[in-house]
Amino acid sequence: MSLVVPPYPPPRYTAAEPEVSAWLKRADEPPDYDSFGLVQ
Repeated sequence: MSLVVPPYPPPRYTAAEPEVSAWLKRADEPPDYDSFGLVQ
């Protein structure tokens, strides 16, 4: 019995430089959106 291992998927990101997609937010700033499901 042999183990069949599927191949890795093709890479999704192939650019030479990384893409900046994160945002930093101070703790004392209000949230960007209200939390879903909370009664206000």
